[in-house]
Amino acid sequence: MWFLVFIVWIVLTVVACKCARDRGRSPGKWLVFCLFITPIIALIAIFCSKNLKEEEEKKKDDMLRARVGEREFSRSLNDLSTLRQQNVINNTEFSQKKIDLINNLYYKGISDSPESFLVALVPFKDNGVLNSQDMEMIKGILYRSPEYYSN
Repeated sequence: MWFLVFIVWIVLTVVACKCARDRGRSPGKWLVFCLFITPIIALIAIFCSKNLKEEEEKKKDDMLRARVGEREFSRSLNDLSTLRQQNVINNTEFSQKKIDLINNLYYKGISDSPESFLVALVPFKDNGVLNSQDMEMIKGILYRSPEYYSN
């Protein structure tokens, strides 16, 4: 009889450790918990606690969604250019908002490859919306070179 209880205890401990790992928890800590308390209480505690793995995946998904795509950046830059051309904002406001938009890349990152992102910006450089300094700053941000980043 004791042998059967021991086997069930071990099986439940293994299950608890696996469940803990699947939920982003440390299996070693839960193993110790199972050995000193009971695996049944450990399983209840594991399933009552937050699923850290799901939360981490959700954070990653949110970060990916928050990244800036070349279309979004191009559209925002085009909108700023249109506002400047229609004298809704002056050159100083345009420059500041453009810098803010570029700096936003530093904090959010991009959803595309740096190369495709830069290729999408070539027309803006050609028509004068972006100057060489802007392009260098964008390249520095995309490639995470601190010497190009400025506030």
